[in-house]
Amino acid sequence: MDFSERLFGLGAVLWQSIIMVFPRPLLIFLLGVNLSLGAEKPEFLFLVGEYEYGTRESLPEFAEKNLKPKGYKTKFVFAESDDRADAGCHEFPGLKKALDGADVLVISTRRRFPPKEEMAMIREWIADGKPVVGIRTASHAFAAREKGKGYTTPEGHESWQNIDTEFFGAKYEGHFPGSTDAETFVRVSEGSENHVLLKGTKWKKPKKVKTSLYKNRELVADADVVLEGFVASGESEPLAWTRERDEQRIFYTSLGGVDDFNEEWFQRVMLNALEWAAGMNAPGKRPALEKR
Repeated sequence: MDFSERLFGLGAVLWQSIIMVFPRPLLIFLLGVNLSLGAEKPEFLFLVGEYEYGTRESLPEFAEKNLKPKGYKTKFVFAESDDRADAGCHEFPGLKKALDGADVLVISTRRRFPPKEEMAMIREWIADGKPVVGIRTASHAFAAREKGKGYTTPEGHESWQNIDTEFFGAKYEGHFPGSTDAETFVRVSEGSENHVLLKGTKWKKPKKVKTSLYKNRELVADADVVLEGFVASGESEPLAWTRERDEQRIFYTSLGGVDDFNEEWFQRVMLNALEWAAGMNAPGKRPALEKR
């Protein structure tokens, strides 16, 4: 028996002794802690350019409360301005550098048109199959329109008219009126009761929210609807879903108002969604945290 074989045998005896001394649950816990400490933490990049739903304030607060304690890294890139009359409305300082180090891109913009070079980088990110999380207005994140001032694409900038159908998987067709007669309620989609995105939430009955319900039509077949929204008339729409294209993970929710982020259950769904997108809380092969 050579030295390596003796060393291996000694290690086996030592491990067997440890198993006999320590309770199995404690060993599993200690191994889990060791693995989590050694695992690389993902970095979430939040691209924010809207003022209608207050994510400039709510997303940093959410990250501070839910992501920072878990050791996750975050970066925020905000639009230079929220004034439609200001050219800075479509400028996102630091986006290129932030994309280079990110693992998951979180989009919360509404009809903003980045410079062509930066839009090319966003399209490249998506084409490369990297994870994306879309919040509410992400369905029309970069879509231009004629109605209103400041909604057409400035020279040197670029729109992406159909990111809703081409990527997130449903056609955005406006929303139900935000009146009392059209109050929004949220329920779990049939068959999704044990979905990983709902871990840590309770759903004995539908939850009432203040955010108006988006009309998301022509949902693609590969979308896995987790939550549905409905109004008093009974009309319903998909409200939160995932997509998996090869190894790319995509999550979208039409919620995302300030009042939504004040709800503990919504914060938990968002945390679960971010971890799912990064491959942290779902079975199967974890996508490599490739750096650009």
